[in-house]
Amino acid sequence: LSSAEKAGSQLFHPTGIKQMKESAQSEARALAEAETDGKSAKDGKDDSKSSSGGTTAMDARQRKKQTEAAYERLYRRKLREKRAAAASRWATGVADAASRVWNLHRVLARRNDPVTRKNFLEVVAESGVVPEEFRVAEKRLMEEMRRKEG
Repeated sequence: LSSAEKAGSQLFHPTGIKQMKESAQSEARALAEAETDGKSAKDGKDDSKSSSGGTTAMDARQRKKQTEAAYERLYRRKLREKRAAAASRWATGVADAASRVWNLHRVLARRNDPVTRKNFLEVVAESGVVPEEFRVAEKRLMEEMRRKEG
């Protein structure tokens, strides 16, 4: 249960989301600059004969425009990748917790108490002890059941 809570808190925590965005921004910025530097070096070899004072200002504006367009595209892609990785970690945590609960239920359903010869699942159900973390959920379920019955 704690692994599922930890995974959920990491996925939905504001600081984690902020770090995810900052990481995606920095990676996208570096990739965009590298991409436009590669293009400008390639274009510079082709246009080295026709460079004049008026075209450098145009080139700088054009380069900035290309860098920003590449940055936006790469930022969206990096952010999508970061979100997918975080969602995958969350899903793994929840699946792990669900697997543990299922395994516990399976063991309790198969084994019997050696003294009373009762199934352990029945013994646990009869105990009536609910962990403190589940009291709120149990209360909501009971209220919902009463509301549907009445």
